[in-house]
Amino acid sequence: GYDAKHGTLKSKLSRRGNQMFDELASQLNFGFKRIGSLVLAFTDEDLGCLGKLLHNGRLNGVDDLELIDGERARQMEPHLSVGVKGALFCPSAGVVSPYEFTLSLIENAISNGVDVKVGFRVSRIEVLHELKTKQRVYRLENDTGDFVDALAIINCAGVYADTIAEMVSGAGNAGFSITPRKGQYILLGSEQGHMASRVIFQTPTVRWGKGVLVSPTVHGQLLIGPSAAEQLSRQDKGTDELELAYIAWAARRSVPHIDTRLSITSFAGLRARSNLNDFIIQQAPYAKHFINVVGIESPGLTSSPAIARMVVDILKCETELTLEANSNFSPHHRHPVLGWKKQGTIVCQCEKITDTEIERAIDQAGIPITCTDSIKWRTRAGMGRCQGARCRPYVAEIIAKRLGNETTFQDVPKQVSSLTPQRVPRKMLSRL
Repeated sequence: GYDAKHGTLKSKLSRRGNQMFDELASQLNFGFKRIGSLVLAFTDEDLGCLGKLLHNGRLNGVDDLELIDGERARQMEPHLSVGVKGALFCPSAGVVSPYEFTLSLIENAISNGVDVKVGFRVSRIEVLHELKTKQRVYRLENDTGDFVDALAIINCAGVYADTIAEMVSGAGNAGFSITPRKGQYILLGSEQGHMASRVIFQTPTVRWGKGVLVSPTVHGQLLIGPSAAEQLSRQDKGTDELELAYIAWAARRSVPHIDTRLSITSFAGLRARSNLNDFIIQQAPYAKHFINVVGIESPGLTSSPAIARMVVDILKCETELTLEANSNFSPHHRHPVLGWKKQGTIVCQCEKITDTEIERAIDQAGIPITCTDSIKWRTRAGMGRCQGARCRPYVAEIIAKRLGNETTFQDVPKQVSSLTPQRVPRKMLSRL
């Protein structure tokens, strides 16, 4: 909440979203830790920027911010560079496991009656009119001719949000455009997890935003990144050695003794950057009951619970729809592994995941398990140093047996994109 310009949706929703995570994590059982953050200053100019961040943060309602000197920053984080002159300390910052958060929300929604269609690529939206009620109805079609009819559409299609909007508005009339901005990361093993106990940022710049961070993960590993490079492709999530070399260099500016020989993998994601430089959350002026939720780049994850509340308010107050409360709604989700005593035979040696845990995840999944990746995200089997090289065949065998299709099961992930990400090999990461 201290970085986003005061008065923007980013500033309002990031603060509100941050405050909602403790309750959500308690209810939905995903990994979350409130560990605090430091924004580092290396020059007198940086120190001046921290003062502006402090002022902006307080305008945004972040009252627990504190400017500290370099000595205190190194007392809090002993592995920081001796070149750090000062820092902005924010105790309320935290880290979350984004895939656990997402899966918990999806599984909870399914348990409360939501029908989730995976692999349904929208290729056309037609506006129909229901004769009896005279209501507008949207028909969403895919390439195979299947369709879904809806009274409202929430367009949260990420880097494809302008494409979806133009299916309703017409070409060039969406009111915004989206440019994919790739962010690459390096994930290091738990041997490097002690290098930071808080999220460590550098002073923001126009080019790099919040810059390259150094952060512990909720599972004890170390994450460094991201880069920030705009691109034309909406599918390319590969990593490249040049960008990763910059990330390693920039991260060592904050924490000099990061050892990339202990890297596990690299990965990348695409941020949906809009030409309006703020979140766009509103009913489209060109279509009733069509809600755009677009341009959700950083701090989108932090803001996401508050964004959801805002969308509900729009549906309630700005549309002609009548929303009925689900009297049987439960806000809780039971994690398939968390809190259960280890039983059975260890299948994933890196993460110490047993066959019993994998079976539980299969049985509890609201979305059908179709590949070993489905289990990886639910149990962390395959997320360790070998990245599933040893355990993947055994996990596939357990899935096939549990689902009763030993002869037909194929471990082929459903590709959201037609482009398979090309990642820098771990041997090359160790040389960065």
